[in-house]
Amino acid sequence: MKKIICFLFAGFLMIVFISESYSGTAEELQKEFIFVSEAAGQAVVTVNATKTLVQKYGFRDLPFRDPFFDEFFKDFFGPMPEQKERQYRMQGLGSGFIIDKSGYILTNDHVVEDADEIEVTLPDGRRYPATVIGQDKRSDVAVLKIEGEDLPMLAMGNSDQLRTGQWVIAVGNPFGNVVNNPDPTITVGVVSALHRSLDVGEQDGRFYGNLIQTDAAINRGNSGGPLLNLKGEVVGINTLIFSTTGGNQGIGFAIPINHAKRVYENIIGGKEITYPWLGIWIQPLNRDINKQFGLETEGLGALIFKIQEGSPAEKAGIQVGDVVLKIADKDIRNPHDLVNIVSGLEVGQKVKVNIIREGETLEIEVEIGARPSEFIVAKRTLEKKAKPQEKDSWRGIKVRDITDEDRTRLKDKEIKGVIVDSVEPYSPAHFSGIRKGSLIDEVNRVPVASAEEFYQIASELKGKILVHTDGGYFVIDEEKEKESGEDESR
Repeated sequence: MKKIICFLFAGFLMIVFISESYSGTAEELQKEFIFVSEAAGQAVVTVNATKTLVQKYGFRDLPFRDPFFDEFFKDFFGPMPEQKERQYRMQGLGSGFIIDKSGYILTNDHVVEDADEIEVTLPDGRRYPATVIGQDKRSDVAVLKIEGEDLPMLAMGNSDQLRTGQWVIAVGNPFGNVVNNPDPTITVGVVSALHRSLDVGEQDGRFYGNLIQTDAAINRGNSGGPLLNLKGEVVGINTLIFSTTGGNQGIGFAIPINHAKRVYENIIGGKEITYPWLGIWIQPLNRDINKQFGLETEGLGALIFKIQEGSPAEKAGIQVGDVVLKIADKDIRNPHDLVNIVSGLEVGQKVKVNIIREGETLEIEVEIGARPSEFIVAKRTLEKKAKPQEKDSWRGIKVRDITDEDRTRLKDKEIKGVIVDSVEPYSPAHFSGIRKGSLIDEVNRVPVASAEEFYQIASELKGKILVHTDGGYFVIDEEKEKESGEDESR
């Protein structure tokens, strides 16, 4: 009994000790939050961007207009009135932060894009007109400039040193037009993940890769504001939220400040902003594709399914079908890893790329190039005019020969293969991920140049078949059936 009492007493003392220790830590942490709010928050500004939009109204260019309508209108009402234009001004609200006492401000490009007038309000109530010094749409970073005296500024941190679980503070002016107060709002959370890539914004020319993910609340108006560590140093620019409702759901994203600093330095230095580039299209691996390529390591690496002509990858001898395992001595688990690693390299830097080709491990040296400013990935569109050939479908797809329109659409006069003209719902091809309009140029690593060749080769094959398209490699399994009604496209 004495032993039990002693044990319980010792446990009680330990609980008291931990409780007192935790209380002290919490108090110190609270002081850090207050320090950041009072000190660093003074350099966080509200960015009010105004743009002029033109709206047309009247009868001109209406979709139902035709000569008969014009004559009818003229007989009863006189000449058709001219279409008129009216302008209206739209205001957008975001955040930013001063990084130099001379008045340079960092914010998001999407906060000030196409703005006619920009006004910046400091927490102390001072207002200044702002000039756009430079914008980089791809990284979503913009640099503004104001003319003022005794301007506060924030210190830059090192985003490369961030760790998952580290405390961070998001500062900005969310819903500032409702609150009508220039004082910034702080929200607190942790770095919930690093090196996140999002498939949003690409059609607008933006690339959101290697982002910091945080559960610190980010809402509308927070865009462009700083993400700070407990020292009050900037480690990121708050940029995006993931939400099903439009409001905060605990998943926000920030641009690493180290990348934003490089953009900033190039802009104020009058230099061209360049991005490292290999010129390859890549896709993830899975069990079926691994089996087709004879790979033993399941799911690790990135499969190259297309290479840009004249790119650094082509010049180095990298080929379609190569699986990238490492680049610059860093392991590649998936395509996002490769994209994030390449984005952190320097143009002109020579790196080793470790690949698997036909079961053989190779090491190739590649000199990183600069992504061409005019480089645009052609978006695949559905072919509407070409008539399908009268052929039986193979595993749910019908194909046809390439037309001149296809060559124009795909921007390649020498392209060879066949075009997928239709895909039957819930067929093996449908579940593989292949879609109408895709270009197929290989079946089980054998080139096909016509619909006749395609059907001749494909009809003799059994089991799981590897098909190469302009959208990547796909495995079509003849035994594949509908599973819970889900589309298993990649």
